[in-house]
Amino acid sequence: MAKKEDLMKEFGVAEMRSDFRAPVKPIAMPQQSLYHDDLADLNKPADETPTQPETGTEKPDQPQPTEQPHVHHTSSHSKKKKHKVIRALVNIFSDRTFCKMLNSFLFCMIVNAFEYFFLINQKNIQTRGAIGKIFGVIVIFVFMYSARLKPRNMGLPPDPRVIFSGIKKSFLFSLAFIPAYLVDILLVLIRRGHPHLTVFAYNQPHSSVGFVDWIANILLLIGISALSAFMLEFLFRGIILRMGRSKFGFGQTAFIVSLFYSIWYLIIPLSKITRFSASSLVPLCLFYLVFEFFLSLKWCLCVRATGAVWLAIFDHFLFITITGLLRVVDTTVGLSNYIDVNKYWRYIVYQIVSFILCYLYYKKKMLLRKKINRANGVQAGFVFDSLADMVPEDINADKKTADDRTVVIDEAYRKHLDSQQTSDSHH
Repeated sequence: MAKKEDLMKEFGVAEMRSDFRAPVKPIAMPQQSLYHDDLADLNKPADETPTQPETGTEKPDQPQPTEQPHVHHTSSHSKKKKHKVIRALVNIFSDRTFCKMLNSFLFCMIVNAFEYFFLINQKNIQTRGAIGKIFGVIVIFVFMYSARLKPRNMGLPPDPRVIFSGIKKSFLFSLAFIPAYLVDILLVLIRRGHPHLTVFAYNQPHSSVGFVDWIANILLLIGISALSAFMLEFLFRGIILRMGRSKFGFGQTAFIVSLFYSIWYLIIPLSKITRFSASSLVPLCLFYLVFEFFLSLKWCLCVRATGAVWLAIFDHFLFITITGLLRVVDTTVGLSNYIDVNKYWRYIVYQIVSFILCYLYYKKKMLLRKKINRANGVQAGFVFDSLADMVPEDINADKKTADDRTVVIDEAYRKHLDSQQTSDSHH
């Protein structure tokens, strides 16, 4: 105990020396100030007590500072929040990466609006949205050529294992069509109808057209669905998500991409403004905004979980193909008076179930990625992040191929399993 008191005394003397200089400027903190006060008290003799001032030699009363009540300035706080929001918006819109994202979106958006508003509505040319998709594919390849990027850098690695894995997972997510069509059948039964599952091709059943025309329409629907899924996923999840991820975080970029994607589909209800009233058009626009926004979030999670855009492309293709071909018809009404009134309920149930399956898969992949990183001692975001998380400098600096990356992952996972086995044997 004596040694401790001597050390504390020497520490106090060192602080009181005139030529003493601390190596680092101390930070004023409440705990530190109390600690030094305790040291100062320990340096005093034991019999020394604080002396009280005598009554005759009292100093004149000095004005004591009065405590001002704490006032919440709501107006100043609201102004600060507004300034922060405005500053954040200015920083986003002045960013070069965001401008590239916006330009890529606007180029394709203009052609898409021209097709729906002019060709389909005014000229009655049923292009089925194919012109905008073809122009989008051209914009994508021009962007890749100008930026000197390869498909694997844009999230399309030519690895058969990644492609087949995306196909299997997309078929798993598309099992959501079973509860979706069961809900559709249940709604028909509630209206005391007789449901019947029928294959349609662009709102035309087999009985209304010839067999050859019906097969041709089915093949055309499948072809345009594949073109639409490839173009939209490559544009939004391959280019825009990749460019935004190199500057912003994944959450911010996914929000921006989903907002762009919902605005893209807003053209479909707005193009029918001459056919519908405002009372029915506003709920339809709100549905497209919310539904397509969360649909885009699901596909952003697919891209981050797999490191490629293949899963998002296949899942997008299966969704629009299945919901475009299969319909539940009420036989009491007949095909001549058929109206797909349960379409939006079918879409909602399909995507809710599919989103749950996708989110479970995403959480599983993220948990496995953390375990492998922890076992291999690799920093998060170096090997196991998706290609959309990599900036162009990282792509140029990283000379490893996709096969080398899989070898690194396999070795890390093997080390993780070996460490678990050794720990179990010790126990």
